[in-house]
Amino acid sequence: MVEGAGRAIEYANKILDLGGSFMEVIEKRRRLREQAINKEALSWAAGLPFKVTAMLVGSHARGDFNLWSDIDVVLISEDPEGGPIERLKALDIP
Repeated sequence: MVEGAGRAIEYANKILDLGGSFMEVIEKRRRLREQAINKEALSWAAGLPFKVTAMLVGSHARGDFNLWSDIDVVLISEDPEGGPIERLKALDIP
């Protein structure tokens, strides 16, 4: 590791009081992001009563989410049925 980078990480750990190494925090955030994508967003989209393409957008997609971030998903469907209100009702948003 480059000496300056090591000092920067040490400084970040002290300033942010991360309670672990900087890389441990990054790994934890990566696991939380994967859980949000795989266990929550994708499983929800797969259970919809119509075929869609789901795209993760927003802070989880960028990786800068925090404890209060929601999960933003854009749904694209080739054959939407009904008006906007009927389509929203069919989503059963958690």
